[in-house]
Amino acid sequence: MKKRVLSLCMAAALLVTAVPVMAEESDVTISVDGVNVEFSDQKPVIKENRTLVPVRGVLEAMGVDVTWDESTKTIGMSKGDKTATLVIGSDTLMIGNSEKVTLDVAPEIIGERTMLPIRAAAEAFDAEVGWDDSSRTITITTAKENTETTTPETETPSEKTFEKSEVTLEAVEGTNAYSKASYTAVLKDADGKSLIDATVSYPALNGRTTGDATVNAYIAENVDTYVNEYINSNAEATAKEASDLGDSFRTHTIYVNFEDVYYDDSQNVISYLETISTYTGGAHPNTIAYGMTIDTEKGQQVSISELVGESEDTAISDTERAANFLKEEIAANPDTYFENAEASLDEAEPGMIGCYLGEDKVVVFAAPYAIASYAQGLMKFDAEI
Repeated sequence: MKKRVLSLCMAAALLVTAVPVMAEESDVTISVDGVNVEFSDQKPVIKENRTLVPVRGVLEAMGVDVTWDESTKTIGMSKGDKTATLVIGSDTLMIGNSEKVTLDVAPEIIGERTMLPIRAAAEAFDAEVGWDDSSRTITITTAKENTETTTPETETPSEKTFEKSEVTLEAVEGTNAYSKASYTAVLKDADGKSLIDATVSYPALNGRTTGDATVNAYIAENVDTYVNEYINSNAEATAKEASDLGDSFRTHTIYVNFEDVYYDDSQNVISYLETISTYTGGAHPNTIAYGMTIDTEKGQQVSISELVGESEDTAISDTERAANFLKEEIAANPDTYFENAEASLDEAEPGMIGCYLGEDKVVVFAAPYAIASYAQGLMKFDAEI
């Protein structure tokens, strides 16, 4: 599968009144469209009568995409056709190319977390910011037009609409390093019938360092690109099928999920298995998978050879690494696999085989039908690094 370039967001810090002057952790709750935003180890803090919120969660929950320029310490924000920028230490919020807003508190890095004043940032994207004193809750209400509703790029765009929900975050049990980011999307015909439903989840780092925003943007953009390309490429055929079948038509689905996350900030790596299941009718869905290993310092996907520093003479792609291991596995247990399984590995299509990192190991995988029957499911094997 070609490398995709993906988007995920940072969150930010808020301006409210009637709070203490001392810099200390705050018991303020932040709610976006009625859903409370959860923070990991860095809670909101109060400084100069303003509440500062860490760089994860709030803007992401609003659907704002955020980028980080390490060289200039610049935070870029965008949603639809709106853009805004902030610079660490500067009290100026730039909206678009010309509008400037002076902030009461400049964004800064506290405890290795980027903290931003959220009121101005949220209002730059047409959100309403309020304060409920009884519950000490900052409420952010996004504008209705902020929910993405666009027409997919097809030959008859006026006949179909594409709707995508906001991204939500959910804590992952047992770790504060990353959260589960999720959204849903649907392609509908002119009558409002659902043609293709998408349910999407992916890991989102919890802003432990300023570089997390770059990684999150990369992961999110990759997922978004895959989902959008899938829907666009299948829109016409699915619409025709729905028209031909009428009430017998069953909505097509795509599920993007992740599992087996390995995260090591000392080694600047997050690695996991991304699974994609599509159902277009028939006995069962079609499932493919990708090993995602990302250098968190570079903010991009790398091979295991690159990550462990193998020389050019010995470095191989992750697909080659998986194929080499699976050939040995098939040779040792030929009755478990298809008769031509070993030979097929050299021509395996993207998403059929691969590998990713685990703790002190490499996990090699084979998607259903890659080397064995569908009943065998997605097969995993532990291998030495």
